[in-house]
Amino acid sequence: MITHWSTTSNPISIFGIPGSIVLLMLFPLLFIGFLNMTFFSIWSISLVLFSFYLKNKGLGLSFVHRRVVSNIRFFKQPFINNY
Repeated sequence: MITHWSTTSNPISIFGIPGSIVLLMLFPLLFIGFLNMTFFSIWSISLVLFSFYLKNKGLGLSFVHRRVVSNIRFFKQPFINNY
């Protein structure tokens, strides 16, 4: 009964390996990619907020804000291609 259920639930097999095992092997890679995306987005958003804070204080660091915006554009592009 259990073997019959497992064969019906895993119809996809890549090179004779059940699909669930392949998914389990791929999951960490996807998770690492997701962590990279979240880390870079949090980092860039915090930099943007910090630069706005400095602007409001009157320190006039507009070059920091411009650099951060270019960083966001740079970091978003490769992840769209990879994932």
